Order: sequence, then structure tokens, then C-alpha cells
Amino acid sequence: GASDALELTYAGEIAGGECAPIRTAALAGLLEAVTDQRVNAVNADLVARERGLTVREERTPSSEPWASLVALAVGPTDGPPILRLAGSTAHGRPHLAGVDGFAIDAELTGPMLVTRHHDRPGIVGAVGTILADAGINISSLELSRLSEHGQAMMFVSVDDALDATVLDRVREVDGMVDARVVELPAPRQD
Repeated sequence: GASDALELTYAGEIAGGECAPIRTAALAGLLEAVTDQRVNAVNADLVARERGLTVREERTPSSEPWASLVALAVGPTDGPPILRLAGSTAHGRPHLAGVDGFAIDAELTGPMLVTRHHDRPGIVGAVGTILADAGINISSLELSRLSEHGQAMMFVSVDDALDATVLDRVREVDGMVDARVVELPAPRQD
């Protein structure tokens, strides 16, 4: 509805290569979620044009601290983006490098708890206690904040899926703004 523009930025080493497959994959992933039509590498550009989606691409040599980085912004053509994501790879695995201004380094695999909360003492501990009480092991945890005592994000990779009861308990933590579970495919074992 409100999103009719996609901006892709290719930074670092990847900017010197062929980026059309990345654009196609981004379009397919974005459009698949908002249309009943099957969107794939063959028809992604066509479906984007039919839906009036404007696609802008930019290349830049700077991607510090990553060797390569792909950034995506989605929103209205005449306004600020409603979603900004950045990603890269490390050790051959996908990593989230940024979300809406939050710098992060979260490996994208398996079940994850993603929170937005106020940056204050006790929130990380409360979430850890809720997960421990439910018998859920944390495999990694990444934190980021926009400013001291401002908004913060937490990406908690866990070994087991969280049920609705556990998620509801996390959402009730004082200072919690939002909590969601994201299920991503586990890495391939080659």
C-alpha cells in the first residue's frame, strides 16, 4: 500500500560485480509477501513494474566494517523509508548488519527473538530469565541502541522455538516496546 519504492545500495567489493541477481532476489522476496502471484527470478522485474514499484540502485565503494554490504530501503516514493535493512556475509553465512538505524551483527539462522525496548537496566536479564524458565537455551545475543537510554534492539538466537506463552511473557517485561519471533532456515551442512 504505502510502499511503492525500493532502494538498493551495493557497497564494498560487491559493488564492482553483477548485482542484477541481488535486485531480482530482493524484489521476489518483497513482492512474494504482498501478492498472491508467484514471484521468482524470471518474473520479479515484471511484477514490480505492474505493481508500480520504483526500483533505484546505487553503488558505493565504502562498506566498513564489512567487505561487502547490501542495504535495502522500502517506503513511499515521496517520503522517508518505512523499513531499512542491511546485510552481509561472514564465514559464508548471512548476517544482518543493520535495521532501521540500529547497527547489528546477527547471524541469520534458526529461531530468533527480536525485541525493541527502552535502553535501561534489567531488560536483558528479564528476557534471559524468561527463556531460562522455559528451558530455552540462548545460542547468541546481539544488542544495539540508537542512543544511551533511548531505543534499543536485541536479537536472541535460540536453540528451540518460542511458544506464544513465552513470547507473551517477554512482551510484558517493563520497558518492552515490541517482541517478535523470526524463524529462519538453519544453515546448510555442506
